[in-house]
Amino acid sequence: MSTSQRVSRGFHRLGIFLAIIILLIGVPYWLFQGLGSTGYYWRQNEALVCAHDLLQRDPKRFWDLNHFQPEEVNQVTDNQYIDLKALGCSDPYEAPGPIKELVSFGEVRVVPTFSWISTFGSQLLDSLVLS
Repeated sequence: MSTSQRVSRGFHRLGIFLAIIILLIGVPYWLFQGLGSTGYYWRQNEALVCAHDLLQRDPKRFWDLNHFQPEEVNQVTDNQYIDLKALGCSDPYEAPGPIKELVSFGEVRVVPTFSWISTFGSQLLDSLVLS
């Protein structure tokens, strides 16, 4: 076996070794990052669901807590800001990061459905593309 073949084989082994190290460190890191981001979006969605439920159960209290009482339902626009903290729907733990406390009425009126799989999958796909 010639010297150039040994050097070439050594570089190939080094490349494989470095790729394995990157995978062993990168994959768990991106998994935890994806879980953290997904948890944040889940907590935000839960706060919106809480506000939506309060609006459906007791609209007068909902508007009183926001210091705004519409005379007609048509008077409220989707751009009207709703304070989740005033409604008691914000996240008290604020871990790993605080959720948005001011949201638009449109977000509360029609709460989007939340899917752990699609949210986590999109977060993970973005991370894996970067790595």
